Amino acid sequence: MTIQKTLIILTAIITANSVNAQNTVSAKLYFPREISEKEPLEIKLEIHKPEKLTSYATFKQKIPEGFNISPENTADAKITFENNILTLSWIRLPDRNTVNAKYKIINNRAKPGTYNLGGNFSYITNNKKGEINIKNKTFTLIPRKTNTPENNNIKCIRKKIPQNNKTLTIKININGLENIPCIITEEIPPGYKIKTHNEEQTATKINNRIIQFYCNKTNKNQQNKIITYTLIPENKNLNTTPLIYGKLSFIKKNKIINIPVTDSK
Repeated sequence: MTIQKTLIILTAIITANSVNAQNTVSAKLYFPREISEKEPLEIKLEIHKPEKLTSYATFKQKIPEGFNISPENTADAKITFENNILTLSWIRLPDRNTVNAKYKIINNRAKPGTYNLGGNFSYITNNKKGEINIKNKTFTLIPRKTNTPENNNIKCIRKKIPQNNKTLTIKININGLENIPCIITEEIPPGYKIKTHNEEQTATKINNRIIQFYCNKTNKNQQNKIITYTLIPENKNLNTTPLIYGKLSFIKKNKIINIPVTDSK
């Protein structure tokens, strides 16, 4: 075989491998393998695909019992969460090689332990369904150390009250915290605007999705502290209840204590 023919064959092999690599579709999940009991688990779904692949696609993931979802940046996908199944749906995948969707898993009532997360990514190519199963990986919830037994009587409950104009009044009740100033931090999902109320508490918007309320000291005659604000949907046709992540923070014995805000049942 001549040198020229050898070079032609090698060039053809390299070109074919390059084309196959460009046509490959892959999907991977990235998240910490260990987090504190009440710390949100930040997840990234990374999809690699040909730039011209812009078909309908979905990603489905079973979320362990006791957890909720908070969207971050879903890369133009619609996100739903029903019966512990998270679904990301793209009517049309973005026309780029790498698509990253980010979201958080919030612990509502899950106990410390080890949990599994996997998923299934499906898409259409050449009028055929492609499917990628992402194998389960584990993450571990570590018991929280900051909330000592003496703080177990402190409760922070959130109630979502629907209004006739599609807005939601959010009412947070702080109970059991006496004579200590505190901060409530609330993080809302995309698609909503925050409207604060004229109250004694000072409200500060960190950005369009995070708001903090500073609460003054309470006394023994005051059983609880109540904070309210309003969520206004940017799309009036939005019918899903927003998933909100919140925490109560205060300093006690020179330590920062964080207690989650939980939704009323």
